[in-house]
Amino acid sequence: MKNQIVKTAGLFILALSLTYTGCKKEDTDNVNPTVEPNGGTISYSQINKPFSDPGASATDETDGTLTATGAGSVNTSVAGTYIITYTATDAAGNTGTATRTVYVVNFDGNYDLVQSGCTDPAANGTGSSLVSASGVTAVDRINIQNFGLYSALNASATFNGTSINVANQASATGVSGDRIEATGSISGTGTASNPVKFTFQFTEKDATGATFNTGTAVFTHN
Repeated sequence: MKNQIVKTAGLFILALSLTYTGCKKEDTDNVNPTVEPNGGTISYSQINKPFSDPGASATDETDGTLTATGAGSVNTSVAGTYIITYTATDAAGNTGTATRTVYVVNFDGNYDLVQSGCTDPAANGTGSSLVSASGVTAVDRINIQNFGLYSALNASATFNGTSINVANQASATGVSGDRIEATGSISGTGTASNPVKFTFQFTEKDATGATFNTGTAVFTHN
């Protein structure tokens, strides 16, 4: 009888031990938080203009939303490539990281323009254009002269990270009410082997809002 009691007690203690161990293992948090740079992992800044770090967002499957802290500096007076590293740590001490690459470049200068894929084949063509980053709203303005079929008009584009937007510009047709809208992106590092390039997908509309031409315009620093 005594042996039976000892065996029963032993099994009970073993069961408790396994249960505790199982719960402890299940409750252990060993997953790193997820960190994502706001606006993407690449940003551009015009040389000698302020750079505003968009920051990063962080989430953890256990703790929910966390604060991501950025480390690294961007010297906008010197063209080059800069890295910002974002870090977030959860309550269990797990750390997640992500990086943003910032290219400080000189947008100003002459660009070769190639326009293609137009709905109106007569609109395809090549030429030259001038891009200036010294627009009226400081850091996020790029003025593009002679965009596509423009003769003496400028298209004012704003950029955020690598995204560009040109909205409701007077159309190159010269017809009152016609307009051109475009969205695009920036690429390249500003070096001779990898020059800055602006790529636009554009739409031309008449006064009623009907589209009469679409295409692609690519500006490459020459």
